[in-house]
Amino acid sequence: MTGGPGPADRPAPVTPRGETPSPTDPARDRPQASPTPVAPRGETRPVAQPVTAAPVAPRGETAPGGERLRELVDQRLAQQQTAPAQQVPAAPQQPTEVPVPADPMHRRLPPSDVRVALDAGRFGDWWALAGWTVNPDVYLVTGEGHQVGWVERGLTGIGDRWVAVYEGYFIGDVHTQEAMLHDTPEQAAFTVHTAYLQNL
Repeated sequence: MTGGPGPADRPAPVTPRGETPSPTDPARDRPQASPTPVAPRGETRPVAQPVTAAPVAPRGETAPGGERLRELVDQRLAQQQTAPAQQVPAAPQQPTEVPVPADPMHRRLPPSDVRVALDAGRFGDWWALAGWTVNPDVYLVTGEGHQVGWVERGLTGIGDRWVAVYEGYFIGDVHTQEAMLHDTPEQAAFTVHTAYLQNL
C-alpha cells in the first residue's frame, strides 16, 4: 500500500496575484533604500555656492594697502621731525611817528623879537628867519614878506636836529620816507624854500 506524497514533493504555496508575500518572505527583511528626490520637470536643482572666506592677515601684519598708507604716514612724520622749522620773518619796526606841532603863530608866543637874514645868493631877497628869545628852538621862515613855513628842533623822537614844516606837514626824505633832519636852522629853511618854489 502506497502512501500520499511526502513533504518534499509538495508544491510551494503560490501567492495570489496582487498580494504581498507573507511575513516569512525573506525579501521583506531586506533593507529598503530611501528614494532619491526627483526635481519636477522643467526645474533645476539649486546649486549651493561655496562660501569663500576673506583672507585674514596674520596678527601684527596689515594688508598691502594698509602697509602703503602706513609708509606714507611714517615718511610724513620723519619729514616733520627732520625739517628745520621755518622762521617767520619779523615785521620791520616802524619808526615812531612824530606828530606835527601846532603853527608857532598859534602857540600864544609874544611878538617875534629875533630876525636872521638868510643868504640872498641861495634864497633870494627878502628871505629871513623870525624867532623868539623865549623859545630859540623854533623859527618862522618868511619869504617875500609873508610866512612860508617854519623850522623846529627838540621834538620827541627827533632830538637836537631841525625839521622843516611846509603847509602843515614835515618835509620828508625821499629815501627814508621820514622827516628830513638838518643840522642848522638855515639848512632846514632852505628845504622849506625849495618846497615853496616847487609849488609855485
